[in-house]
Amino acid sequence: MTIQDWGAIGEIVSAIAVVATLAYLAAQIRHSERTTRAQLSQSFSSDINAVNLMIANDVSWFEIFRKAGDSLDTLTPDEQGRYSFLELSVCRTIEPLYLHYLKGLVDEDVWATQREGLVALATTPGWRQWWLMQPFPFTPAFKALVDAIVQAQIEVQADDRITVLYRARGDTP
Repeated sequence: MTIQDWGAIGEIVSAIAVVATLAYLAAQIRHSERTTRAQLSQSFSSDINAVNLMIANDVSWFEIFRKAGDSLDTLTPDEQGRYSFLELSVCRTIEPLYLHYLKGLVDEDVWATQREGLVALATTPGWRQWWLMQPFPFTPAFKALVDAIVQAQIEVQADDRITVLYRARGDTP
């Protein structure tokens, strides 16, 4: 074998090594992406669960949360302050998840579940009242999302009232 033959074999081996390295790196990137997605979901879940446990384990927090559902007017000024910071904490937890979702870092089903939780909050008059009066800044994307959810809930509530009025008169809408 000549030196040129050995050189050709070396080039072939080198090309195979480059392809193998690229395949390995691609596999590592996919694994890293899956790990990042799982960590984001787990971190969010832990944060929300901490709020849920705080409400569940402390009667005073539970009472504030329960009373605020109907109207913030049912709360004392101190309770209104506590409730405001509680909901700020919830929104500050949901906001980055939504922003990560927009960037494609959170799976659709994970976001859809949490969005439904946000919608559930927005069904309560007290939470809508808090959102509409809260002074805390949020990103434009998150604010637009929540504003749309709140507006939809206000419209649903108005439609429900109209239906009740029609039924009370014996009419159908």
